Amino acid sequence: MIDIVVPRNNEAKFVNRAIMLGCKGLIFLYDSKNKNNVNNALKIKKQEKRLKIFVGFLGMKQKKIKDADLYFSTKSDRKFLKGQVDAVYDIEFNIQDTMKQRQGGLNQVLCNLMKDNKVSYLISFNSLLNSGRRGALIGKMMQNVKLCQKYKAKFGIATFASDPEEMRNPKDLEAFLRLMGVKDTKKVMTRVAEMAAEQTNKKLLIPGVEQI
Repeated sequence: MIDIVVPRNNEAKFVNRAIMLGCKGLIFLYDSKNKNNVNNALKIKKQEKRLKIFVGFLGMKQKKIKDADLYFSTKSDRKFLKGQVDAVYDIEFNIQDTMKQRQGGLNQVLCNLMKDNKVSYLISFNSLLNSGRRGALIGKMMQNVKLCQKYKAKFGIATFASDPEEMRNPKDLEAFLRLMGVKDTKKVMTRVAEMAAEQTNKKLLIPGVEQI
């Protein structure tokens, strides 16, 4: 498993924790407020031989952040799902339930957009750990998972930990997926690794030529 974490100048501690948990790699996720810390990830990426290290950025691809391997969003707006990001997460928090229906941030139209533009939905386990309304959040996540399975949109799971102690053993995450009703947990557990491989393979091509 390759996990996604949100460091705050503690990248080295995340590396040690990831190795202890048996992870194969880490995606360090940054936003506009702490993008200057990307240099920490790049230094580890160059030196670390035990893990694969990638850089993620919370923003759209059109911004072309230097050294970013993957782009993320916490919004499921159509503009993000038309190829502007590689994955969305925490979308459950950006929409209100109606009187008659639970809203998780996805629907048939958005799932089809995700499928067509190779955008993944990711479950943030850290958001669940820190939620004061876990039952409601699990319900929203389960709804999104069912929609992804029905309309064949790709989805995965990561801890999105901001503290190394919030990271979890991959087997624990897989057990959680089974409780969520996920049919193929092995495939979902490897989705983040597949995303990283897809984007880094593109970077290996000659300038001006992009892999389709």
